[in-house]
Amino acid sequence: MRKDSKLSSAIFALKLAWKINKKVFLAWAFASVALSVLPAIVLVLNREVISTISGFLATGQGVFADVVGSILFLGLFVAVNGLSGRVNHDLVYMMMYDTYYYGMGEQFMNKRQKVSREYLLDKAVRDEMQSTSMKYSTLNSFMTGLVTVIGKAVSVISLLAVAASVSWVIFAICLGYILVASVYNFHASNKLQEKYEIYDRALHRARYYQTMARGEGLAKEVRIYESRDDILKQWNEAYKTIETMDRAQIRKRELQPFCSGLLFYIAMAGILLYSIFSVANGNMTADVFLMVYSLSTSFSGAIGEMTKGIGTISWALFELGRQRKLLFSAPEREDAENPREVDTSGDTVYEFKNVTFGYDPEKPVLKDVSFKIKKGENVALVGYNGSGKTTLTSLMLDSYRPQSGEVLFYGHPLSEYKYDDIKKQIGVFFQQCFIFHSPLRDNVGYGCVEEIDNEARIREAIRAGGAEKVVAKLPRGIDTWLRRDIRPDGVGLSGGEQQRVCVARAHMSEAPIMIFDEPAAALDPIAEMEQFMEIKKKIAGRTSVLISHRVGFARLADRILVMDGGRLVEDGTHEELLAKDGVYASFFREQAKWYDNGEGAKEDAKRTGDGI
Repeated sequence: MRKDSKLSSAIFALKLAWKINKKVFLAWAFASVALSVLPAIVLVLNREVISTISGFLATGQGVFADVVGSILFLGLFVAVNGLSGRVNHDLVYMMMYDTYYYGMGEQFMNKRQKVSREYLLDKAVRDEMQSTSMKYSTLNSFMTGLVTVIGKAVSVISLLAVAASVSWVIFAICLGYILVASVYNFHASNKLQEKYEIYDRALHRARYYQTMARGEGLAKEVRIYESRDDILKQWNEAYKTIETMDRAQIRKRELQPFCSGLLFYIAMAGILLYSIFSVANGNMTADVFLMVYSLSTSFSGAIGEMTKGIGTISWALFELGRQRKLLFSAPEREDAENPREVDTSGDTVYEFKNVTFGYDPEKPVLKDVSFKIKKGENVALVGYNGSGKTTLTSLMLDSYRPQSGEVLFYGHPLSEYKYDDIKKQIGVFFQQCFIFHSPLRDNVGYGCVEEIDNEARIREAIRAGGAEKVVAKLPRGIDTWLRRDIRPDGVGLSGGEQQRVCVARAHMSEAPIMIFDEPAAALDPIAEMEQFMEIKKKIAGRTSVLISHRVGFARLADRILVMDGGRLVEDGTHEELLAKDGVYASFFREQAKWYDNGEGAKEDAKRTGDGI
């Protein structure tokens, strides 16, 4: 990474840390500086005590009481200095961890929410995001390294002052050692980073194969399809790059401390040789010689910690530079300069006008789609998997903007509103729902954060979502923690149970517009119909969009939109679409073979020329 890039990353990190919590950094920087001058003070006190005792022994003049105070004072500083030695790089890292690790995670997530979704669709961005997005420790590493370097730099300066008071030759040797050791270690850290991005991507791929072996059902799949040899081949290819680069990095990491130690011993030899000749020539007393010897070892400890801090800073800036470029400098989604207030008095809630959209602009998922949704209307979106249903709802939520055409919300383009104002109007159930590492009550309550402490409302949402049976089997009811990633007493849920919890979360919302994306995909037919009936109650009097590939769900709607190959191919009621004998009728007949939905379904099937 170029010097200007590292400087920019350092400025970015300091601003971010200052924003998260400046008090933690200032407190530890002050403590580190205060403790770092102790070694120099101990050296000076030690020299005075030895000089006094030497004079007493040589001349026989004076009494022991004259040096008792100095000895006690020295002992106090030695004890405090010993304790201060425990305040090393690793301890500071742990003490600052809660502040800057979790603070960085929060900043990262907040920023990701603001970044343009179109930017996140870029494949290069997605690949880089996998490698860097979870490295929240980078800011803490930088701040820890900075505190360490500041403290040890003060320690080195104070020791240099002591060296200068003894001899300018010793001062010059010490200064030369410091400069050479610092430059070498910084250069060595940079060399290790040169191919790190290649290594990091290879590591990500290798970890995929490593975790794949623990996947449920893998052994059965391997046996059935006899794919063992092919999987092992890919596994070995993934690790070949890692092993080659690991060997090279291990050699460099082993060489670095050897060279650092060699530099120290060369400097130590120079200092001791000069001191021995000075003592022999009568230019240095024994007490000064002993102080110089202690000075050399103190320099070694201070430089060791300082170079460790420099290495930490260098690595942290490397990763922070990637994160800053990837996310923190990424284009944000922009609200209109003078956003329009949402006026819900109109009759038409949504209007799609010749909308075309593709995650890859060259491969459109939606093609020239046009329709309207009236206020209070319940509309179903049906179609085969991959027909564009979920993508269409993403445009309704303003998660993406069309490449061509226009999406109107209450008569005006979505781009004219604030994104947050649109979100307040819509309650959503996503097909790929997420279970949080938190109690079940919170997992449901997140559907309306303002009511997350309203237990009565949460329990009603649980009932409406069909999750009462899930709660009944949990050891602590709604207070049971879900997932085991954080707490060993957490409970894992099946796919159908997760879906019930997420539907219950959607039932917490009192938004005037409701969107349900495949809310019964993981449920059995009986549970599916129970879910449909509860949703029918929920959407009464509201505008709703029901997304499903099951026609039983679609029949709850006032109107059905049929998607096929990214196009809107049919629009009408259940009866009208059966009469057309088109895509929907064919879709219905296929499913009617597998579901007995009562006499009404049988009659519908007969009308289309097929029995159940």
